[in-house]
Amino acid sequence: MDPSTKWSTRRWRRVGWPVGALGSAMMATLVFLINLTILIWISSTLKFERGVAQVFTGDCRQAEQINTWAHFGINVVSTLLLGGSNYCMQILSAPTRKEIDTAHAKKKWLDIGVSSVRNLRNVSTRKVVMWWWLGLSSLPLHLLYNSVVFASLSTNEYDIVLASEAFLNGGSLSAYHEAWIPELKDIQNRARYWDHLEPAECINAYTAKYLNTRRNLVVVVTDSRSSKNTSVQQILHQSFHDSLEVRAHAGSRNFPEWNINYCLSEQVAGKCRVNFILSIMIVVMICNAGKALVMFHIAFCLKDSSLITIGDAVDSFSNNRDQTTREMCLSSKESIRAGESQGCESKIASYYEAAITGYDAVTGIQVQKVGFSRTWKAGPVKYEPRVKGWFSAVSRGRGVACLVLFFCCMVTVIICLIFSIKATDSNYGLNRTALDYIHLGIGAVTPTTVITGWDITSIVGNAVIASVLIANIPQSILSLLYFLFNGVFTSMLLTDEWSDYAHKRKPLRVSDPKPGQRSTYFLQLPYRYAVPFLILSGILHWSVSQSIFLAQVASYSKTGELIDPAAVSTCGYSPFGIALTLIGGTCLALSTVILSARRHKPGIPLAGSCSAAISAACHGGEDVDTTAPLQWGVTSPKGEKVGHCAFSDKDVRRARAGKLYAGVVKTD
Repeated sequence: MDPSTKWSTRRWRRVGWPVGALGSAMMATLVFLINLTILIWISSTLKFERGVAQVFTGDCRQAEQINTWAHFGINVVSTLLLGGSNYCMQILSAPTRKEIDTAHAKKKWLDIGVSSVRNLRNVSTRKVVMWWWLGLSSLPLHLLYNSVVFASLSTNEYDIVLASEAFLNGGSLSAYHEAWIPELKDIQNRARYWDHLEPAECINAYTAKYLNTRRNLVVVVTDSRSSKNTSVQQILHQSFHDSLEVRAHAGSRNFPEWNINYCLSEQVAGKCRVNFILSIMIVVMICNAGKALVMFHIAFCLKDSSLITIGDAVDSFSNNRDQTTREMCLSSKESIRAGESQGCESKIASYYEAAITGYDAVTGIQVQKVGFSRTWKAGPVKYEPRVKGWFSAVSRGRGVACLVLFFCCMVTVIICLIFSIKATDSNYGLNRTALDYIHLGIGAVTPTTVITGWDITSIVGNAVIASVLIANIPQSILSLLYFLFNGVFTSMLLTDEWSDYAHKRKPLRVSDPKPGQRSTYFLQLPYRYAVPFLILSGILHWSVSQSIFLAQVASYSKTGELIDPAAVSTCGYSPFGIALTLIGGTCLALSTVILSARRHKPGIPLAGSCSAAISAACHGGEDVDTTAPLQWGVTSPKGEKVGHCAFSDKDVRRARAGKLYAGVVKTD
């Protein structure tokens, strides 16, 4: 290998997209190290029970804050991993010039500048395997990551003592078995300091699904129907499971047999917990490590000169013209698709393959013979300038998939918001204001926002696993939407950049720049669009994680001792979180509508990401200097009946409406 080739290889690895791939790999490695540090710290300092460790136990407001910030951090790093994966997947799906030539020989075109599934049939197997790994490893990350940390609330067993006023004043307890006396004495001594509740307030408080801030209760009655010589009429003990049954049948606002005067309720601090699941973290770290390794491989070992941006394609096709697109200078993506046939005779492909004398050892592009049959319809075409909206640049399949999935998601979010409000109102027994829903918190596990009454164990046989899957399926759908919207935005902005070349001279923006060319680290999507989109995606992932989430209920005895740390495993919901998700989705929709309503400047056929249309615009002659600023326009001499348009570093003229163009320059 000569020195210039060695220099080119070293430089290729140190600029352009390899830098972005290396940045993605280092970011994935940093996330892995953070996860590993957290795992080691928790494993060495906390005790695991059934694979779950208690990170925090105490005040519910503090637990809510810890849980919220933990999920904020999780969604920041998961969004960065998603963005890095998308970046590398676009690199892997980008075709080389050789792969494009082979596809063009079969009357097929490939996508350039966007992440493309259709390209996978034409790129190398190694790149396809890495592409699928990056894509599939994102599934468990977003399906599980948000459930590594979750919150749980407590519910308390309690005694209900029905007693007369005399009980509070030291009345007799002699009629009861002496085993009950110490407990009753304790309640008798403390009850006068408890919360005073009216009968309606008492019923509302003690028919809640989960009793986490109250415990024992003294119900003061006005008359006695017992002949016992005692101030206590009856003692009821409510365990966790019994309380669920009582609530299920509670329809009366009065206890039977006695008229309630008032109640004295023992108020206790709610015991909420923040938990950590070991097995989920291990799965997340395996996927995380796999992503990092693949990204490092892409950055250091992927040496084929893929055409990643439209600038790469213009550079390649201008320096080594593609003979299959001669005399097609007004071709657009639309016209290429209209001229496609379902199949291609093998003799055409064979004839084309025979016309290729070899491939350049450094660039990998074709060395061709001239004058063989082309595979697309060519000839003079009358130029008819059209003004098209940005959304016309999006492929039909990508656009339909994005719109349908997004519409279904938004309808689902609206339905969930309506049902969550109704369920919360039903649990409270009254209508609430918007401020009340905000005060419920975002992502907070509360007695009124824990889902009950469903048999989720029928899904996978385990309540925790079932709850994790249900809570995080929206995260996976949101990740798919990220890829789709990224493709939509990239297609629109790619075409806008393309249309600019008809109006002003610009240097090519390429992935491996030479002096005079521009570089890019975010591939085809400019920073001013890529960064806000990534931030909005992260906010949506976080708001979804706070809209529906894994939740557990721990049961405590009437004396405050833990009975079962996972008495109930289910999902919780947050009306406020769902509302934030709806707002974020609306912002995304409005941004897309505003961008898609913009108009491309007329003056050049819109090639989009179509390799054939891009190639057709690059027959500018032998002396095109692609390191200089280029412009697309008429390059043929004035007065010719059939003109020719191409990219050129020299002066060009605007194409005129109604004039025929399709010729080639004499040196072509």
